Amino acid sequence: MENKGIKKAGLGRGLSSLFENVSKPSEAPKIPQSQNEQIQDSLQNNKIPMQTLPISQIRPGPFQPRKHFDDQSLEALAQSIRTHGVLQPIVVRQKAKSPENTTPIYEIVAGERRWRAAQRAGQSFIPVVIQEFLDQEALRIALIENIQREDLTPIEEAEGYKRLIEEGGYTQEELGSLIGKSRSHIANMLRLNALPSSVKEMVNKGELTAGHVRALLTTENIEQLAHKVLSRKLSVRETEALIQKLKGKDQDTPKLSKELPQGTKKTTYFPQYSDNYPQNTEMLALENHLTSLFGLKNNIYVNEAGSGSVVIHFESYEELDKLFNQLTGLEKEVF
Repeated sequence: MENKGIKKAGLGRGLSSLFENVSKPSEAPKIPQSQNEQIQDSLQNNKIPMQTLPISQIRPGPFQPRKHFDDQSLEALAQSIRTHGVLQPIVVRQKAKSPENTTPIYEIVAGERRWRAAQRAGQSFIPVVIQEFLDQEALRIALIENIQREDLTPIEEAEGYKRLIEEGGYTQEELGSLIGKSRSHIANMLRLNALPSSVKEMVNKGELTAGHVRALLTTENIEQLAHKVLSRKLSVRETEALIQKLKGKDQDTPKLSKELPQGTKKTTYFPQYSDNYPQNTEMLALENHLTSLFGLKNNIYVNEAGSGSVVIHFESYEELDKLFNQLTGLEKEVF
């Protein structure tokens, strides 16, 4: 369902604002900075009604970005619920009724972990707040709640960002503003969607970190290297060093044969890697100027024919992302 008004909504005044304009579905609800605190505040001030529903009438929402629930954590929450009950209501929306089933069924928008723990605790009913949400709104709320709680794996976070961009029409910068993350963070996380499914599963299990797999994305044999990293229990730094070694590069003294144009002669001017280069003050001045512009080390290479290349060195995806924007002037990632 299309809702053009949803696109520009950001972090707002609280959960109460989610429910003030329910009769106007074209207006996007504001997203709270803390779902739990704002729900509790709204309930205490009688701004939204709380009800009790049979657990059997509630289903997981289709827009839940979280796919993995820690069993030990769920059991601890279930034990708390056995003692104190469910103290915080979950947020649900009613599904469309079917001719075969007249009993209303509700989808969880926020609070699936509490619902799962309540089932474990043997509860038959659970407190809820029932409201109407468009699909994009439900997706956005579910994703933001989990990100704020830091409940998502890197893969779940990446897939959630992808869905919001594709289904909500956000740019990376708009999405970053919406959820309180930098655009470079969004761009780096989105790259994880290109991983093979087996490697994604390693990340979801906590066997590899986002740092590991971002380094692996620069290689061709991702799965093979992922298993090697896992078996050797390599750190992110060690993984990056392994990849550099496999590529035939020395981290301290990069080999420039792959970076220079074909046909470049050995007499090429490269000031930082040769002791007998020509003292070309003009080139040095240009390098210094580029450094002041981009904040990154760079080299200008010129052969005898007067052609050559400019090499700008970066040490992280964040630096590459920043450089890309500086070079192109674009605000939206295009690769």
